[in-house]
Amino acid sequence: MDDVAQASGLTKPMLYRHVPSKDTLVTAYLDDRHEQLERELRSWREASPPSEGLYVVITWVCDWISRPGVLWLRVPAGRSAMLGVVDSGRSLVHRMP
Repeated sequence: MDDVAQASGLTKPMLYRHVPSKDTLVTAYLDDRHEQLERELRSWREASPPSEGLYVVITWVCDWISRPGVLWLRVPAGRSAMLGVVDSGRSLVHRMP
């Protein structure tokens, strides 16, 4: 919370008036991130014909997984292994009728 207070320009007591706990802060962040991803996927789906729904979802997931900021892929070995899976998934999707 020290880093959050410093980055926000607030004192810790002031920060805790707005955010009662670390759990509240993390939950709010994750809720917001989920809503952003949901809107993004929805826009990908709406920009494509319904017949390509599965293709669009798989392509979006591959795109999302390959982004540098995906938290669970921060471990270099895990990231390179997952990118191999993503490439295989993209290859499979491109071969779909």
